[in-house]
Amino acid sequence: MQFRHIMKSLKDDYTISVCSEQNTDKINDIQLLDPLAESYDPQVLYVADKHAVSTCKSFPLHLVASCNPADFPTENNFALIQEEDFFAVFNTLHTLFYQSLQISSDFSQLIAMSIRGDSAQEIVNAASKKLGNPLIIIDNGFKVLFHSDIWEIQDTLWRENISRGYCTYEFITAVNQISDSLKAPDNSSAYTFTCPASPHSKLCSKIFWNGSQIGYAIMLEEQTPYNIIQQEMLPHVSYVLSDVLSKLPAFSGLHGSLKSILLYQLLDQQPQENIAIRIKSSGITPPKFMCCLSISHDTLPDTKQWERFASEQLLRLLPDASVCTYEQRLIALVPVKDMFGPSKEVLVSLQELLPKVSRNIYISQPYDDIYMTRTYYHQCTFLQKFALQMDFSGKILSYGDYQFYDLLEQISDKSRLYAYIPPALGILKEYDRKNGTSLFETLETYIHCQYNATKTASALFIHRNSLSYRMEKIEELTRIDYNDTNQLFHLAVGFYMEHYLSNS
Repeated sequence: MQFRHIMKSLKDDYTISVCSEQNTDKINDIQLLDPLAESYDPQVLYVADKHAVSTCKSFPLHLVASCNPADFPTENNFALIQEEDFFAVFNTLHTLFYQSLQISSDFSQLIAMSIRGDSAQEIVNAASKKLGNPLIIIDNGFKVLFHSDIWEIQDTLWRENISRGYCTYEFITAVNQISDSLKAPDNSSAYTFTCPASPHSKLCSKIFWNGSQIGYAIMLEEQTPYNIIQQEMLPHVSYVLSDVLSKLPAFSGLHGSLKSILLYQLLDQQPQENIAIRIKSSGITPPKFMCCLSISHDTLPDTKQWERFASEQLLRLLPDASVCTYEQRLIALVPVKDMFGPSKEVLVSLQELLPKVSRNIYISQPYDDIYMTRTYYHQCTFLQKFALQMDFSGKILSYGDYQFYDLLEQISDKSRLYAYIPPALGILKEYDRKNGTSLFETLETYIHCQYNATKTASALFIHRNSLSYRMEKIEELTRIDYNDTNQLFHLAVGFYMEHYLSNS
């Protein structure tokens, strides 16, 4: 406990004049002042009467006395009490420090629950009981993660927040403007604040994991009045909860930057209204155009190490991207200039990055509605499945190049697809098998090269005359009309189906 907190606790019951409270060192015990002592423990609060003060040779760091000592160091902590309150104050302080010792025991019990694997809800209820008040746990995006249910919450505003599962935009905006909130320490130390339209005072402690804030523990002053013991206890509760929250499946959506958290929520099918509130309150402007990028862990044995490394590499290459881990994949929301997707320069850089981070990289089609992120994320998951099916490696796969295969995936009875393969392809495959030719490949390359003979010959590494001979042979065997665009379209579709079915 700190001196100022102790004095604040006493002021409700006693007349106290705080003359100096500059020192913020922690106080662990209380003792009567021995005026004959040559030195004093800097972690002890000493209580003295007139006699002790008048005969004191030196002064302790923390002192409460019934008379004003002469030449007391201004850098030390001192408070003046009434002479008639001396024994009552000492007894109150004794009780206070006894209760403080109980915090260690309570903390150990909560730690034991966490180690034992008790649920987050059980631990929140246990912590709430020890605090003597309702406890609410929210993440950095003001989503309600857990709340104690051993007492009915009386605060109508927080009942509404709990019912919604998240805090309203109006609430978030108002809280962010409250001076107490703006002055909140950048650590787990407990601080009090009030909420608009809420009758109860709040005690809040930030929850951290590995140096990054992941949420808040909020105690509502409903069952018992706020006291210093609760202020000492709540940071311990936050510490235990940080470990509990780190074990949750959704932990990836709790830590990291605000942009990362919002991306996780977009992927996790949370209500659009909820996400809209968080985007609006965060001040983040969504990209006009964007695409979803996905890579999977398949290069390093340590998953956490891979996540850290791959995330750093992606953000170095794409500093405007949002990155999070979702369903064991590293997902990036990448802003792009237009609906044509990543630039050639970005794709080249990704190709250079590829061997360091994953087997393949998967990119969705561009889109212009951030709330459609989950839909375009599924394009990446399809690409990953397809790449595994086709045994692709070292590739950057864009959904636009493979979306026809995704369409085929939607057909439950794959055997029906054989009926849509033009007979000409079967004729060519059989002829090639019997004669050791490559007419099937020749026709596929011709269609892929957009019916350009020069490009086709170059792609096949053959002379134009050899190509002409092959094309004539194909026409003779299959009666294909190279001027019939409808026929050529069905042949192109047929080749897609052939490859798809041969790898299914």
